[in-house]
Amino acid sequence: MLSVLGLCLLAALAANASEAGKKHGKADSRAPYPHRIMLLNEQGNGINPGAKDPLPYAPATTCGKCHDYAAINQGWHFNANQSNVSPGRPGEPWMLLDAVTRTQLPLSYRAWPGTFRPAEVGVSDWQFVQAFARHMPGGGVGENPTTQPADPKAYWTLAGKLQNDCMICHDGGNAYSTGDRELQLRTMNYKFSPTRSLGLGKINSSVRTIVEEADASGDDPNKSKETPKVAWDMRNFDGEMRAVLNVSRASSPSKCYYCHMTRQVAAGEHEDWQADQDVHLAAGLTCTDCHRHGVDHQVVRGYESEAATRKEAAALSCRGCHMGDGEGEDALALGGRLGAPRPVHKGIPPVHFDRLSCTACHSGPWPNETPASVQTSFAHELGLESFERTAESAPRIVAPIFLRADDNKITPHKMVWPNFWGTLQSDKVTPMAPAKVKAVAKDALKELQATPWAALTNEQVGKVLAGMSGAKDLGGEPVYVSGGKLYRRAADGKVSAVEHAAAKPYAWPLAHEVRPASQALGTRGCADCHSSKSPIYFTQVVAQGPVAPTQALSKAMYELRDDNGLLAWLFAFTFNFRMMLKVISFGSAAVLGGVLVLYGLRGLGWLTNRMG
Repeated sequence: MLSVLGLCLLAALAANASEAGKKHGKADSRAPYPHRIMLLNEQGNGINPGAKDPLPYAPATTCGKCHDYAAINQGWHFNANQSNVSPGRPGEPWMLLDAVTRTQLPLSYRAWPGTFRPAEVGVSDWQFVQAFARHMPGGGVGENPTTQPADPKAYWTLAGKLQNDCMICHDGGNAYSTGDRELQLRTMNYKFSPTRSLGLGKINSSVRTIVEEADASGDDPNKSKETPKVAWDMRNFDGEMRAVLNVSRASSPSKCYYCHMTRQVAAGEHEDWQADQDVHLAAGLTCTDCHRHGVDHQVVRGYESEAATRKEAAALSCRGCHMGDGEGEDALALGGRLGAPRPVHKGIPPVHFDRLSCTACHSGPWPNETPASVQTSFAHELGLESFERTAESAPRIVAPIFLRADDNKITPHKMVWPNFWGTLQSDKVTPMAPAKVKAVAKDALKELQATPWAALTNEQVGKVLAGMSGAKDLGGEPVYVSGGKLYRRAADGKVSAVEHAAAKPYAWPLAHEVRPASQALGTRGCADCHSSKSPIYFTQVVAQGPVAPTQALSKAMYELRDDNGLLAWLFAFTFNFRMMLKVISFGSAAVLGGVLVLYGLRGLGWLTNRMG
């Protein structure tokens, strides 16, 4: 046994050494490299589409023949499940949604405070990929799934691994179809999706069909010998059976928008045609001009404090690009990269730049009396066809919410509130998976099935909690979290709601869309921020969730960041007398100046008399 283990270890070390010493092709030019290449399958064997080869191409072997696939998979888009990777500044989570149970949970494999790891709520890697692969580029947990929590309905052997599909971002034309990709992923054709998405061929069956047919006959799907096959489209190949691919080094903004789109929604307002493009894109820049990376795909995220752990990112933040990073002796320290104008900020006291991020004034929806409702690609499947998406579709996300970021500067955020059923023990709330809620409160949930996502009354919440109370092995008192509050059912059947840490919202900083200087906060004067109705201080933020609005928690913006509201109001109140103060100040200065001139002349006269 020890000998076998030793041989396995030596083989693994040899494989790693071989990969580490492997040379990868590179053109070292800004000119695009013509990709007429032979496609390779998972085993690294060449594919002959003319011979009706049924196996799909694999990005790991095809692209990895010249590019360092292992290094690429360490990139920010693919490394969320790697335990040795710093979580970085909080970003957008994945939202676990269930309409019947009104579950709305922020999930992430990164240790972002306020999110839950999928395994914590009973979501296996297979279930996670099935739910969110639509906007995952591959790699990560899709390529290297764990075994926790155990999932008997995971069909990785049939579906194949969800490899990092390079052409999602690097297709230089319009060949790649995210719609076709989503269809292949939904039908569990993971390893076939890169082939179909790029239009290289059709897939004649699906893993989902194979699984359903096996289940119907009582067989084990994992033992099925059937597998989908590729019917290659010969129009994509030259006479030597090489694929003709249009590969672009940099992704276009349209590629980025598929996963990183935010739209403002409201009934009868803010139609899509009214939205302006980000000022940088309008000026001709692209996303990758700022969000750069090397072969490791460690994309620069662009926030100022990123430079604390990544010095080379300093010149690619808002401040670094426009004003310089403040350090260094080279030209990059001066700012003005890519023609970025150096802002003057005439008349604005310098203290603003110590306490506010650039995005506070320049990014996101214009702040109003109530935060705007927004939808995102991750949460609302933007980019995919839908006949059911409305302005009211869950989850309800609002912006801008002005909170303090990790550098203590006031920064605009997007915010979402968790909603879930769970158990309370020693003041700790543990979320319960929707499937388990349905199992333990089956009868109590019947009347809620007809009206998914409709607001729940205290009576309805009480019925479900009562239904859950009789279940075994709950591990605590059943509770409901929604609208910023925790709901509990007393012995007499009455339901009470209190503010609780488990009901706190999750927020992440926003950066785009960037507005021009003429539309920046403060362009109309100090009152944009310093007034008794200023959105940055006094906007009422009502927790969004499937409970009646009157039951939801409501807080002013200054409360969310623990500021002193009285001081903010008093300071804003002084701006009502700002003009009077200016008149008095300049008048006093004029009088004082006149007195000084008068006494200066008298002194000069005295000195002249003495000298005479």
